[in-house]
Amino acid sequence: MTDFEVAKAFLLKDQDGSNLFDHVADVLLKVISERPENALQVFEQLSASVKAGKLSGGVANEATQAQRELIMAHSKQLSKLYRDPEAPEAVEDDEGDEAKEAPEPEEPLPAPRADVLIDMDKEFAAWRAAGVHMAPQDSFKLQMSLARLAGADDSIQTLRLWGKLLGREGDYFVAEGTGGAAEEGDEDEEGVEPAEPEANKHTYWVCSYPGGPWTRLGSLRPEAVLCARQIKRFLTGNLDASVLGYPAFPGTERAYVRAIIALINEECAIAPKGYFAVSEDGDAVDVAEEFTMPAVADLLDASAWEAYGPAFSSLGRVRPVETEDAEGNTVSQPEGWELQWVRDALAEKWTARAYPRTLPDLKHAHAVLRSEAWPGAFAIASAASGAWSNVYVGYGFARADTLYTPPMPPALQKEYGGAQFKEQDDVIEDPTLGQDNNEEEDA
Repeated sequence: MTDFEVAKAFLLKDQDGSNLFDHVADVLLKVISERPENALQVFEQLSASVKAGKLSGGVANEATQAQRELIMAHSKQLSKLYRDPEAPEAVEDDEGDEAKEAPEPEEPLPAPRADVLIDMDKEFAAWRAAGVHMAPQDSFKLQMSLARLAGADDSIQTLRLWGKLLGREGDYFVAEGTGGAAEEGDEDEEGVEPAEPEANKHTYWVCSYPGGPWTRLGSLRPEAVLCARQIKRFLTGNLDASVLGYPAFPGTERAYVRAIIALINEECAIAPKGYFAVSEDGDAVDVAEEFTMPAVADLLDASAWEAYGPAFSSLGRVRPVETEDAEGNTVSQPEGWELQWVRDALAEKWTARAYPRTLPDLKHAHAVLRSEAWPGAFAIASAASGAWSNVYVGYGFARADTLYTPPMPPALQKEYGGAQFKEQDDVIEDPTLGQDNNEEEDA
């Protein structure tokens, strides 16, 4: 056997279903077909890509292509945040050169509207005092996307970033506002408990990443609140996903996210006492005309704060249900329940600290309250700026003293006993012939 045959046999030695001879041949074929300018410098990268394609059966190239398409779609969405809505959109021709002008887009890009946005720079600074940090580029993208959202809907009156809900496959950035046009399919349906206007004073939108498109959540319904109180599930990040569990949730994850937001707001939407005042008719909350932010030392107690917004009864409603009994008297359910827009915050469910801890008397210090009922909820206030804020970042789970156990289904109905009923006895008549027949026989 010649030396060449020995060397070739060594190169053809099988190693996990492949060999060095075929690999080198494939790499050289790739170099000849692609003809890179710096073939010597990228030879190792070409070898690694050929090996990865063989090990995954060609799936690596497909995955790379899918990732490129995802990155391009993501970049195209973000580029809309910074483009002038009146300027024509530039496109690239087949050779990659930028064209002079592009035709008008099918849907005109709305102009940003910042007059309805709450001062987000102050809010982000206050959140950092609570340990909720956001990268500057992400906060800028969110601020720009919220301005675009307000520009697309003139009915929006106020708009702010509510927080973030974490999920298994994706997260939800939540925006809270007043106003906002209802989407198709948001009206009340037949046989469905109608939505209460008081429970839907605020409108909510969600997006999956900073700068992404916003999706408006529907109205909050009582049956969704009742079920959301009894179940505990990780969010998937898909608004159209089913909410599996017992009891069965009446809707998709879109309605479940809206119910979680309402339950968090019920206990964690708090403001310094005296900031809000109930209107004369008692049906709305207005900002007090004369309000002075207390000192930080005075805000380090939950008794100096008060919860605002509607609370939900055992029926999942904010107003009592009035019915009539058999005698025609009005009955209110639950008994004694009434709508309270402003109420005392539960001091035992909050822990307070000053930021910074070492200099609580600093001019720009913040009072930070952390919720023990809903981990991830914070309330922050500053006496220097006179501003306060609420934020939530978490999985949407309430704290429980014991491990969560799904409720058991109701007991099966018993088989019909029938002990109170008795079968009627059969009536057997005497088969003796009648009198007329006897007389005929005598004749």
